[in-house]
Amino acid sequence: METNYRSKILILMFFGAAINYMDRSNIGIAAPLIAEHFHLNDAQMGIILSSVLWTYMIVQIPMGILIDRFGSRIVVLVGVTVWSITTGLTGIATGFTSLLLFRMAMGLGESPTFPAFARVASQWFPPSERGKANASFISAVMFGSAFTPPLVTFFMIRYGWPSAFFVTGLISIVWAFLWWKFFRNRPVESPHVSKQEILVIGDTNEKYTPANIRWYSLLKYRNVWALMIGLFSINYVLYIFVTWLPTFLVNAKHLTLSKTGFIAMIPFMFAFVLVWVFGLMSDRLVRKGWSPVKSCRTLAVIGMFISMSILLAVQVESIVWVMIFLSLALGGVMAANGVIWALPAAISKPNYVGRIGALQNFAGNIGGASAPLITGFIVQNTGSFVIPLSIGGGLALVSILSYLFVMKDQVTLIGDQSEAPATGNSIVLNH
Repeated sequence: METNYRSKILILMFFGAAINYMDRSNIGIAAPLIAEHFHLNDAQMGIILSSVLWTYMIVQIPMGILIDRFGSRIVVLVGVTVWSITTGLTGIATGFTSLLLFRMAMGLGESPTFPAFARVASQWFPPSERGKANASFISAVMFGSAFTPPLVTFFMIRYGWPSAFFVTGLISIVWAFLWWKFFRNRPVESPHVSKQEILVIGDTNEKYTPANIRWYSLLKYRNVWALMIGLFSINYVLYIFVTWLPTFLVNAKHLTLSKTGFIAMIPFMFAFVLVWVFGLMSDRLVRKGWSPVKSCRTLAVIGMFISMSILLAVQVESIVWVMIFLSLALGGVMAANGVIWALPAAISKPNYVGRIGALQNFAGNIGGASAPLITGFIVQNTGSFVIPLSIGGGLALVSILSYLFVMKDQVTLIGDQSEAPATGNSIVLNH
């Protein structure tokens, strides 16, 4: 009897990514109260809001190597345990320094999640289902970010801002237990997966052969650079929303904290839907004969074109139009984000996905870490969000150019023993 256990793995990844971003974005919701409590200015809050991504970014490449070597199960478990504890500790912070240290430690814990999930998608799902698989954990980013504002606001108003960090840290611990209980690195290792499903997935030993290439050797491929440039720009735009949207609505649009908790959900819920639309479209195009690279690249360009609506959000005063343009911008950037996470598996052999996903995420989180920091300093000095949002629109265009002109279709996969430079994938030859 054929099983469909991979659908349960999809659900696990969905909630894991949702909780990851819930713990990552909760401080953005609490930022106005934390700033008031500790007497922090906008520039200091920008440092705090970006600090989680400093450590997250620095350890991406080592985490990719660990994931490829030891598998996603144990690496993710250790990471979730670390981020759960440090999330809770944020609630007992005593000032700027302790906030900074706790958030940096949380970044270490969160660092393996997305490269690990990209590897899981390549190992638990056939190519025609990877758009859906990647949509599961990328759309979850929006799900977690959408429900964090009302959840965190509820606890902050009733029990004070520290309570929000205690609750979200506890939720993470519960998910870690479920991950360890139900996930296995290989479908064949799970007692719940039938032989027929293993054949559908294509669980072969080749997927688990140790990678025989140094991580820095991957930088000779133009498609790896296209992924890095693209996600740098995508994450920059995303982290304007994740870290500064509540403050923007409170300070620039003069909404109350209670109203912000619900209104801030709107862009994230729209983005949640659009990620699934693009993910399913990607799978449909592959089934119609498009290469995975062409499918994902085309949809990423469309998504980032939509995301340039962020430029219009700073040109209108009506809160209704502001939210429409912000929803389009976030929807577009996350739709692109969803499809590009299928690209590491599309351009390489499965046992290289962790490394390539980590390189992509490393560059992406340079952008993610830069956004709250740069935004905080600009707002501190100008009192306006016009320039920060305009920078986001400009970087959306950069990502479009990268996917259009740097990325190329690949005939030979990175890591294939028969790989020949003449395929045109090498940035050295640049054919």
